[in-house]
Amino acid sequence: MRLHLASGKTLVLSQDAIWMKENLDGYPAGLNYSVKDYNNSINRLKMVRDLEDGEIFMAHDQDQYNEKGGRWYK
Repeated sequence: MRLHLASGKTLVLSQDAIWMKENLDGYPAGLNYSVKDYNNSINRLKMVRDLEDGEIFMAHDQDQYNEKGGRWYK
């Protein structure tokens, strides 16, 4: 899901498409019928993030959650 906030910031809520930061770095998450299709999906989400100067929120990344002070968004 892509959210455009009133502040102009874009958030990409990846849910189970990207579990953790490692998945952005080329390590596929979960069970995939096609790693190629999975990587294409990840690249599309990264493209949205980069083109709209946004941020991707991963559904299961405890480190990201902790970096945000125990909140997904401040």
